[in-house]
Amino acid sequence: MCCYIGKATKIFIFLLTLLLAAALVFGFAFLARRQSSDDAPPVSNPPSIYPTNFTTPSLPDNHATPHSSSPPPPPSSSHVASTTQVAPPPPRLRSAAPPPALCPGNES
Repeated sequence: MCCYIGKATKIFIFLLTLLLAAALVFGFAFLARRQSSDDAPPVSNPPSIYPTNFTTPSLPDNHATPHSSSPPPPPSSSHVASTTQVAPPPPRLRSAAPPPALCPGNES
């Protein structure tokens, strides 16, 4: 006794078979390529496409005095306090009164 298989089911099975065949082909091709790359001799430092000899342009010296190596002094505390403002704390929340107790025996 043979079961009836509809046209859409046949198309679905055909597409799954094609997908499975494609996965097998690509999987074995990937494994073969990976295996052949493991057998190849190692490549030593491929040529770089970026230049390695950078030259920095020299800027004209507009300052007559030599640059000091010490960092600039920190700003005064009055200046820092005037520019930095501290936000006030948030207001406290008032707690609500608890709800009345429910008694299962009292039904109104």
